[in-house]
Amino acid sequence: MKSIKYLAYSFALVVALASCSKDDEVKPENDLEQAELSFSAENPPIEIPTALQNSDNEYAVQISGWLSAINVNLAEQVKNIPEGAEVSTTPITAKSTGGRIAATAENVLVYTWSYGGQGQSITIAYQVSESDDKYKFDIFYDFDGEGYIHYVHAEEYKNRKEGFIDYLFGGDTYVLRYQWKQDADGTFYFDFLAEEFMGYRVSVVVNPDQSGTIEYFIEGELNVKATWNSTGTSGSWIYYEDGEVSETFTWES
Repeated sequence: MKSIKYLAYSFALVVALASCSKDDEVKPENDLEQAELSFSAENPPIEIPTALQNSDNEYAVQISGWLSAINVNLAEQVKNIPEGAEVSTTPITAKSTGGRIAATAENVLVYTWSYGGQGQSITIAYQVSESDDKYKFDIFYDFDGEGYIHYVHAEEYKNRKEGFIDYLFGGDTYVLRYQWKQDADGTFYFDFLAEEFMGYRVSVVVNPDQSGTIEYFIEGELNVKATWNSTGTSGSWIYYEDGEVSETFTWES
C-alpha cells in the first residue's frame, strides 16, 4: 500500500549493511578491551510491546519491523574480533585522513586480522580509544596492502546515555549514521540518517511507558508518521504531502 513496501525495503537494506556473524571473540583483560557499545541482543535499546510484535495488522507489522531493525543494528555493534587477532597500541593511519591518526599511542588498542582468497587479501583493523567521558571505536579495511580505508567510526558516552555510529565507507564524513540518546526519565531517541546516500531519514521516540512515534522523511520532507500505544494494541499511520496531512489511518492489533 502506497509507500509501505518502499519503506520496508529501505530499512531492510540498512540491516543487511550492518549485520554480520560473530566469531569467537578475544577475552577482555583491561578497560579498553572491555569497552564496547552498550546494546546487545540481551539488552536491546527498545522494548517492543508483545502485542505489537504479534500483530498481523499491516501498519503494526511495519512499525514492529522498524523497531526490530533498530534493535538488530545496534545489538550487532561494531566489535567483532576473531580469535587470534593481533593486538597493538599503534594507531591506524587511514588514507582518507591525509596522514592524520585517530588516537594517540597512550590511549588506543588496535586489533588486526586478515583474510585471503581468490587473489585478494583483506586486512581489518578494529581500534578502540577513549577520552575522559567517551569511548571511540573505529574499523578500517586494507585491500591488498594498498592502505587502510576508514569504514566505521562510533562514539558513546561512558554513562551509556548517548552515542552514534557513522558509516564512512572511506570518506571523511558519514554516509549513514545511527544516533541515539536517552533522557533521565527513560525517553529514548533514535535517528537513522541517510539523506545523501538514500535520500531519507527516520526518527524514533520511545516513551518510558513503551508508547512511541516514528517519523519518516524523504528529501527533508515528512512523509509518514506512525504511532503506537503503550501496550502495542493500537495506533495511527499518517501520510503527509507538502507538509500537510494527506491521509490518516488508525489501526488495532
